[in-house]
Amino acid sequence: MTTQLEALITQISKIPDSEFAEYRGGWPDQIGTALVDAVFSIRAKYDAKNEALGVLGRTRTLIKAHPEVADDLQALVDLGAGEIESFMTSAVSSGRRKSACVVEAAQNLLDLTPQVRTASDITEGVEDLDARVRDVRRAYRRVHGLGGVTAEYFTMLLGIPGVKPDRMILEFVNRSLRTAGLKRVDTARARALVEEAFEAIGRGDSLTHFDHAIWRTKGELVPTD
Repeated sequence: MTTQLEALITQISKIPDSEFAEYRGGWPDQIGTALVDAVFSIRAKYDAKNEALGVLGRTRTLIKAHPEVADDLQALVDLGAGEIESFMTSAVSSGRRKSACVVEAAQNLLDLTPQVRTASDITEGVEDLDARVRDVRRAYRRVHGLGGVTAEYFTMLLGIPGVKPDRMILEFVNRSLRTAGLKRVDTARARALVEEAFEAIGRGDSLTHFDHAIWRTKGELVPTD
C-alpha cells in the first residue's frame, strides 16, 4: 500500500524544477518589513498586477515611505497602527485590525529578554537558535488574531527555513493523499509530511524554497501528461 509520504512525493515530483527557484528570499535583514508582510498576508491576496491591491505591493510602498521601520521594531511601534493602516488597509484578523496586531506583536518582541529589535537580534550571539526562534514565535502568537501558521511564516521571511502550512499547502497534501486512496490529514501532519518529503528528495535550495514551490501550485495538483 502506498504510504502518505510516497503519495506526496509522487505529486511533488510533477512540479517543474523552475518552481523550486521562484522563492524571492523574504526579508532576512528587515524584521519590521517581515512582520508587516506576515500579519497582512492572513487570508489576503499577496501578489497583484496592481501593487495597490496586494500585500507585497502595499508593504513595499510602506517601507519606501518609512524606511526607518524596515529593520527596527521600536520605529514600527512608534509609527503606530493608524499610519500602518493608511498604507496596508483596515483589514482584520479574528475581529482585530491587523495594523494593531502588528504593533502589539512588535512590542511583544521588544519585551523579550534579550530584546528583539532588529533581524540580527534573533541570530547573532545566540547560543540556542532553536530556543530563540521558539520564543519569537511564541511572542508573535500571544497576539489575539495571530497564530502558528503565520508565526512560522514570519521567521521564514527572516531566513529561518520552515513550512507555512496554510490552506494551499494543506490542500495540495490532501489532494496528493486522495489520489492514492488515503485519508485527509490535519495541518500538523501536513507540515511534517512536507518536511519529510524535503528530506527525502531535497529539491530546491532550502526547505523554504521547497515549501514555496508547493504553495505556488495554489493547492492544485500538476496535471499528468
